[in-house]
Amino acid sequence: MVQYGQARLKPSQIENVVNTMKTSIIADLTSKQCVDVLSEHQKHHNRGKELCGLIKHFQDNTLVDSDQYFVVDLSDDGYPRNIFWADGRSRDAYTKFIDVVVFDVTYMTNKFKMPFAPFTGVNHHGQSILFGGALLENEKEETFEWLFEHFLKCMFGKYPNAVITNQDKAMGNAIKKSVSKDSSSLLFMAY
Repeated sequence: MVQYGQARLKPSQIENVVNTMKTSIIADLTSKQCVDVLSEHQKHHNRGKELCGLIKHFQDNTLVDSDQYFVVDLSDDGYPRNIFWADGRSRDAYTKFIDVVVFDVTYMTNKFKMPFAPFTGVNHHGQSILFGGALLENEKEETFEWLFEHFLKCMFGKYPNAVITNQDKAMGNAIKKSVSKDSSSLLFMAY
């Protein structure tokens, strides 16, 4: 159906073609279903283009900030699924203020309609500082495991003394698996 849309056929034309080719035991396709499928495909395609622009931005920034870290998790069809980044200043701050990391997810408040996940801490002046951030495809346990694995890799394998987060079960399980597997002294607190 997507190929017909790419060939610039209208939803009503796609409906006619598909319904002519199908067997009689399959229910007829409606124009509304065609519009929904084409719309979802276009949204997915556009998000992929925009995220590729974000990746290009990070690549360009690497020329200015050689300590910047970013990693992209691609889906099977090659579209960015999850992105994590931290600039050199944030990575340096983490090494100095490693005591407590606050992690939470701001749900889909960005133009990509993806959860934004910042890692923050507190400096010696009591001010919040950003250690890194991510755009995530979803809030599943395996997504958080991927994120925490790369967060630790980015932060030189140094574990925080405590992680404060909300009471999301998937998040808690992923932190326990990823962050604390080599750090028995880590304190995990949910608010």
